[in-house]
Amino acid sequence: MENAEWQQLVRDINLDVGGIIRGQRTLEEVNEELRGRKGRPIEEDFIHADALGHDPGVPRKFEVDGVEIETRMLHRRGMHQRDVKGADLLYEIAGRKFVLIQYKTPNRNRVKLDRRQLKELMGACPNACPPHVPGFWPTCGAWYAVRSTGISAYVPACKAEELFDDADSCSVAHFGSGLSHETFQQVFARCFTGARIAPMEMAYLSWAMLEADRVLFTVLQRGSFGR
Repeated sequence: MENAEWQQLVRDINLDVGGIIRGQRTLEEVNEELRGRKGRPIEEDFIHADALGHDPGVPRKFEVDGVEIETRMLHRRGMHQRDVKGADLLYEIAGRKFVLIQYKTPNRNRVKLDRRQLKELMGACPNACPPHVPGFWPTCGAWYAVRSTGISAYVPACKAEELFDDADSCSVAHFGSGLSHETFQQVFARCFTGARIAPMEMAYLSWAMLEADRVLFTVLQRGSFGR
């Protein structure tokens, strides 16, 4: 391996480690906000609990391909409240990965942009974007969902910003390459996307790398954020 390649490899590894730490920080900030909400219930919370039979702050759990996923609502509550990290919903595989999702419903086949909200969402992603980089989506922690009876399209938040460009709205056709709701859930459950808060399982990986005479870096974290 040439010296330049080695230096690039070390930079990539440090970026990877930094992304995991940023993911941990982001998730703990979200959890802290949710804990604050729980301690300050408002009228909507009681209505939601009575109507649907559960507290809106309690995670909903379901399985996709044998993987348990938790969702929690981050949408703003009350007229003077705001979304958490610009997102409406948190998807989480406990102890492994999460994504923050902002939902938009088109009006007359156009999607209106809330630029401040989208920028806050992108700022919560551990990846160094925008601009949108196609190779980053496996570790993307911020997604933008356009949902209605006629469309279901999930794209990375930075890709959504790219689609809007300088416009305040765009046609739903711009989101045609997005993932469907079902595909997004499967991709997340299989860990093909999401902000990591822990490294992958190391036992088999370590053995395989050493068998192949590959360089293996190990990083030890002492303590964590909210875990």
